[in-house]
Amino acid sequence: MRFTKSTESYYDYKDLDEDEKITILFKSACFCQEYELGKETTPNSQLLTLLQLIVETTDELTWNRWQIYKQGLEILLKEWDSLCNIELNQEYKKLSLQRKKDLLSQIALKTFERNEYFFKQQQLEQYICDYIRNLPDITDLETLQRNSSAILKSIQAQHGLLVELAKGVYSFCDLRFHEYFAAREIINSPDPQTLEKALQNLVSHVHDTRWREVFLLVVGLLQNSDYLLTLIKHQTNAVVARDEELQAFLAWNNKKSRTGTCYKPAAFRAMTVALVLDIDADFALNLDDRLAYDLGSSPALFYNYTDLQNYQFSKQQKQALKRYYDANKLLWNCLHQAHYVSRTLREELEKTLLVHATDEISEDLSTV
Repeated sequence: MRFTKSTESYYDYKDLDEDEKITILFKSACFCQEYELGKETTPNSQLLTLLQLIVETTDELTWNRWQIYKQGLEILLKEWDSLCNIELNQEYKKLSLQRKKDLLSQIALKTFERNEYFFKQQQLEQYICDYIRNLPDITDLETLQRNSSAILKSIQAQHGLLVELAKGVYSFCDLRFHEYFAAREIINSPDPQTLEKALQNLVSHVHDTRWREVFLLVVGLLQNSDYLLTLIKHQTNAVVARDEELQAFLAWNNKKSRTGTCYKPAAFRAMTVALVLDIDADFALNLDDRLAYDLGSSPALFYNYTDLQNYQFSKQQKQALKRYYDANKLLWNCLHQAHYVSRTLREELEKTLLVHATDEISEDLSTV
């Protein structure tokens, strides 16, 4: 396979033979479908290149999202300079693999928190300078700023994770890399107290869809996700905590889901909320195959569900209910992407999905 120095791609897709193209596209298509990346991934994207490098190196493709990024990025950061025979800045060459990842992680989280996907060269160089000045083996501070500029160019040349879109304007080559490094910075805390604070700050973004992938990556990177998942549960309940009508509806929905229905309680609750909001019921269908089958064979199954007519909500209440629904969906996805969750908490979260009951979830937030 021929590699190029192009910032758009690491290899020339046109140079591949048909079998190689089929292998790459099939495996990447499966990955993209699994993680909803199809609209962002093309044969010349860095994300597809990352998948190809993993296949070439390991002859297998893991299905865990955080392992994909971790494994692929280590290949890029360790091997790309030797593959392309690029002359790198000496200061950047001195940085260990760990420090290269730490530098990119700091840049990613700082910019992601500010909703910045494009950043000026001067800003990036300052981030690099701030990171390097704190390293124990850096003594020549007078040339630090000049080296920051050279290091930025080396990052761009070596692996293309940062690309220059226009003169003096940079971004991560792919949003997924930006999200991964931001997630890595969150969990890369020096002590448990700092990690707790970082996770609390993350949970403040539960209702911001921009952070969805970061949440899913963080639970995959954490050794124990109990604390984060419990925080998400409490933040989710807070959405409807001051609305008695919504609480009454959720209480009714919970009771109804446990009596007189052949479907899984969580799936039933998700279905009724989707009907109230008049949105797609994909969440409910994913929770229960039987419900998906019955609706497929009888689309009008819930149309005559007159009990829902007793609940008429205002526009503001529907917006709150939608936020509550989406947060529960995120919680469920995080639960099933997590590297580790205690059995007790997993069972509690599954049992109380779309149930507003703070007393049904453990108040012990000490485990991280």
